[in-house]
Amino acid sequence: GLAQVDTYYYRAYSTNTIGTSYGAVKTFLTLSMPRVSTDSVIGVTASTAICYGNVASAGVTVITNRGFCYSTSQNPSISNSTVVPATANSTGTYACSLTGLASGTTYYVRAYATNSVGTAYGVQMMFVTP
Repeated sequence: GLAQVDTYYYRAYSTNTIGTSYGAVKTFLTLSMPRVSTDSVIGVTASTAICYGNVASAGVTVITNRGFCYSTSQNPSISNSTVVPATANSTGTYACSLTGLASGTTYYVRAYATNSVGTAYGVQMMFVTP
């Protein structure tokens, strides 16, 4: 339940009948997930689509992977089909081509980015191949 990207202070203490004794003050910084957005899906054909996304912030740690996940079921995740750009470990805008799609099919896609804290997802977009 700790807030992301926040500094916390703590110290040990012990109480007995004489009083309370405190240890040295220590700090730690909580880490955060990346901030990622699914920007658009364009150029949809019977078997391909081009997706654009953006990793606006890596969080406190570096990006280890980014790309798009897609499925014929809603809320795709990295356990579904994925595609990654040539630069998969950076922030900023990126594009990927989805290939081998089935014609006349509804697909759901969303951008994702992973750092040492976990994987964050952009909003889901839907498209139908002609």
